[in-house]
Amino acid sequence: MVSILRIDKEGTWYADYNPIIHRKISMLFAENLQKDENGGFLVCLGNESMPVEVEETPFVAAEVVPEDGTLRVLLADGRDIELPDGPVNLVGDVPYITLKWPDDTRLSRSAWWSLTNYFEEADDPEKVICGQKTWPIIRKKDLAEK
Repeated sequence: MVSILRIDKEGTWYADYNPIIHRKISMLFAENLQKDENGGFLVCLGNESMPVEVEETPFVAAEVVPEDGTLRVLLADGRDIELPDGPVNLVGDVPYITLKWPDDTRLSRSAWWSLTNYFEEADDPEKVICGQKTWPIIRKKDLAEK
C-alpha cells in the first residue's frame, strides 16, 4: 500500500519516494488530480482519494512543439495537449501556463526556449503567435502576483 504520493519540481510522480516509471499510471494520476478545500492536492479515483505533495507546480511542460498551425505541450507526466488558451505568465524569469488552476504548469527551460521561436515582441504586451492563435505574455514581478 502506498503511503504518500508526490510530484517533484520537474513534474516526476513518486509513490513512497520511488519514481513512478509506468507512464500510464502517472498520466492517470495527473488526469485525476483535484484540489481540496484547503488548496492541497488529491488524486481521486472512484470513491478513493489520496493526498499528493506538490513541490512546486502540479504540472510541468517538458516540451513545446508546433503541429498543424498550433502548439502542443508535452507534459512531464506523459500527456500531450494543445497549448491552452490564456496567457503565458512570467514570474521573474519563470514561465507558467494554466491547465486546470491558475499558473499550475511551469514550462521547463527547453519548453520555454521552443516557445521563444514564436514570440512577437513589437507589440505591447508581448505575445506568442502560431498560425491563427495568439497567447499574450504577462510579466509579473513576484509570486505574490501569481
